[in-house]
Amino acid sequence: MPEAMAEMENDKKSSAAEDVFVCDPEAIQIVSRDAENAAIVNLVARLHASEGILLRVRLINRLKMATFWEIGSENNLGVAQKIAPPPVNDVSNFHTGSRMIILFDRNLHPRGPVPPLEEVCGVIPFSESNLRLVRSGIQQDAAVHLADNPESELR
Repeated sequence: MPEAMAEMENDKKSSAAEDVFVCDPEAIQIVSRDAENAAIVNLVARLHASEGILLRVRLINRLKMATFWEIGSENNLGVAQKIAPPPVNDVSNFHTGSRMIILFDRNLHPRGPVPPLEEVCGVIPFSESNLRLVRSGIQQDAAVHLADNPESELR
C-alpha cells in the first residue's frame, strides 16, 4: 500500500500547513450536521481554567438532541483554547448575558471535572444568519432522525 501511505503523508503535510481554520458558513453547516447536540445558550459566567476556559451556560433552546438538559437550567462547558487559534472557539468576546450557539458530541457535566469542548466551531455567536446555517446543517443530517430534533422529518 505504498500509494495510500504516500497520499496519507501528503494529507498530513497539507493539514499541518493549514494551521488556521476558519468557521465559515460551510464549516458551520458541516459541524452542525455532524454534531450530536446543538443548543442556544446564554453565558452566565466565564472562568479561566488550566486547560482553557470554563463557561457556565443556561439553556435557552435545544436545536438538536441535548435531551439530558432542561430548558432554563445551567451546565458547565469547558472550551479548550488549544484546538484552534482565535477566532475559532474564541470566547473572549462573549460577556455575561451573551447568547451563543454551541455544537457538541457529548453530555455536559453540571458538576465536577468538565471535559473540554473539542469541536472546532463548537461555540459560535448567536445571530439569525448563524442560526439559519446551523439549522441548514441539522437538516442535512440524514444519517440520524431523532424524535426531539425539531428539524427531523420523522418527528
